[in-house]
Amino acid sequence: MRHLLTMSLVLAAVGCHQEAVLAPNAASRLGLSVAVSAPSVMAGQPDTITITLANSAPDAVTLHFGSGCQILPYIADAHGTLVLPGGGGWMCTAALSQRTLAPHQTQTLRFVWTGSTTFASEMPLLPLPSGLYYVFATLEANEARLTTTHVPVQLQ
Repeated sequence: MRHLLTMSLVLAAVGCHQEAVLAPNAASRLGLSVAVSAPSVMAGQPDTITITLANSAPDAVTLHFGSGCQILPYIADAHGTLVLPGGGGWMCTAALSQRTLAPHQTQTLRFVWTGSTTFASEMPLLPLPSGLYYVFATLEANEARLTTTHVPVQLQ
């Protein structure tokens, strides 16, 4: 009898765990997109990168991050090599962070790129050679991992 009770509790726990796994996840309710103000820019001239996170759900979504980095912009050259951030990766604080989006809310981030390995607000600005580059963004939370499409920008 004791064995049967233990077996029932184990099966009930497994059933509950499966329901939690099959519940809709945040990634299916979120959209991440990127746009640039100009598809072709002269080196040194500003190009505004706009990243938008959207919650399409009728309820709020809270994302939990393992660091201070939440939504990260990237720029790769025509060969797929990351040129921004310089060195290939962002430095993030070790502090846990979170972001909540209300039902049907969007949040927008903007960055200004001038054709260098850093953003205009950072130093030193190291100019990149002219050519085709691709702008994209990522979000890596406990609940969702999202990557935008790669948007081409011709640097002249």
